[in-house]
Amino acid sequence: MRLSVVIPALDEAPRLARLLPALSRACPAAEIIVADGGSRDGTADVARSRAGVQLVEAARGRARQMNAGARRASGDVLLFLHADTKLPDDADRLALDALTREAFDGELQRLWMDRPRTVVLVTHSVGEAVRMADRIVVMTARPGRVERVIPVDLPRPRPAASQATAAIDAEVRAALAEVHPAELTPWTDR
Repeated sequence: MRLSVVIPALDEAPRLARLLPALSRACPAAEIIVADGGSRDGTADVARSRAGVQLVEAARGRARQMNAGARRASGDVLLFLHADTKLPDDADRLALDALTREAFDGELQRLWMDRPRTVVLVTHSVGEAVRMADRIVVMTARPGRVERVIPVDLPRPRPAASQATAAIDAEVRAALAEVHPAELTPWTDR
């Protein structure tokens, strides 16, 4: 999968000058597009000065700029960022991992529906656990022991978000909060 990063900008030269080098380090294989809405502070010059950055001139307005950037993008995945965004060093991997995980989850659900099997999936993602599991095992921190088992009695395939999945998600998060100190949040999807 190829990642395209679209940055709608209007008079964002100083912030863009900080973001673009960080973005090149964090997402080295990504296509980077700055959609400028008529800046007067040198935003377009900052974008032009960075190798590999495409500049798209667009009508003023965040939605118009995002649409112009999306039209220019050639990636399979679009990531829209504000110019003041601070990215982790492995942002591209994190974004693509999340998409790969969703595709994996969907394929695993399809396979399971075709030929039910016992599968043990270890995850720190509460959302993934709710989508994939028939039972969610909440464990304590060191030493790890089973604290609670929460049944997930929902039909498959399961949507990423519904009232039923939201209720189970809340129950799992409450159980995790009971057994883990507030400063320790091992679940990763919020």
